[in-house]
Amino acid sequence: MQNHSKALVVIAMVCIFLFLWKDMIHDALPTIPEVKQTFYKKPKSLDTIANKTLGFQEIFALSLADRKDRRLPLEKAANATNITLTILDAVRDAEIPKDQYPKGWVSDGDDPHKVGEIGCLRSHVMTWEKIIKENISTALIMESDADWDVRIHDILPGVAKGAKRIVDWPFATTDHPKDIAVDASPYGDNWDVIWIGHCGSHPDGTGRVYNFKDETVPPEEKEYTFAGKPRKEVHPKGTRLVFEFQLTICTSAYAISQKGAVKLSKFLEESNLNIDLRMETLCNDEPSLICLGVWPQVITAAPSESNIKHPAAEQAPGTAVDGHDTGITAGPAIEYSARRNADILLKGLGRSEWVREW
Repeated sequence: MQNHSKALVVIAMVCIFLFLWKDMIHDALPTIPEVKQTFYKKPKSLDTIANKTLGFQEIFALSLADRKDRRLPLEKAANATNITLTILDAVRDAEIPKDQYPKGWVSDGDDPHKVGEIGCLRSHVMTWEKIIKENISTALIMESDADWDVRIHDILPGVAKGAKRIVDWPFATTDHPKDIAVDASPYGDNWDVIWIGHCGSHPDGTGRVYNFKDETVPPEEKEYTFAGKPRKEVHPKGTRLVFEFQLTICTSAYAISQKGAVKLSKFLEESNLNIDLRMETLCNDEPSLICLGVWPQVITAAPSESNIKHPAAEQAPGTAVDGHDTGITAGPAIEYSARRNADILLKGLGRSEWVREW
């Protein structure tokens, strides 16, 4: 019993010595300040795509002020699908001072541009300037006849994964952090344009192609293009693709980063091409621009009277037959049109009541 008590005393003395020795060593060592690693933050979750701006900071829709036939269905479609967009007034040709025309723009002569084309171009450029001025990190820009599937919140996470895998390779890790000061976009950081709404697009044949299964893609006979599409061998049935494109036409809808807005604003100081053709040419010819396409497109143009005056024999994308407004119609290649189903969704009716296009 006595030996046991002595052992307890020895153990207690050892513990006291170790405690005091720890404090003595700590006091003798130089103080090392805590270092906060601000250069690496976890990328934003794909869950942010479920928000009201689809994972972008802003959504802008360009519309002439007097085109209520386009604005009202667009606003209703956005409300019905839980999307918040800001409608910006587009400008007509006559409102644009000549000194704001791009260098090289031909407005008369043997091959003049069509009425409405410079207004369309300047409306997009003015939006890029707004993005730069207001320090907006990313924005989705769409035209006033845009239409999308009511399940768009389910579609875009796949697009985001594809974009990120293409532009942010190699991926960031804690061992090799990326030099970024803010949370990454769910679509990745190193892109300038993601063209999600158009009249046709296909890969350049050399870059990476990402595909994902998507129940909302149209069957082949319902696909919409007059400017080409990916070859069948790179587009498995029932999938949507994200890729570095060789061709894309029409500006139905595209996402743009702030750095992309800076680059394109500078390049558009010179142009004799329409906005979509100039953007497509720059995306292909300028190594500093990183532009991605999506096929099938997520957003298309619903038929309505065009703002650009096309010759009688030339049908414009999204233009109603005979140039007359046909009421609320669906964009091509959209199974459950947000425009056509807006009233149904706002009444709270379920999927069995949705209007299907095929």
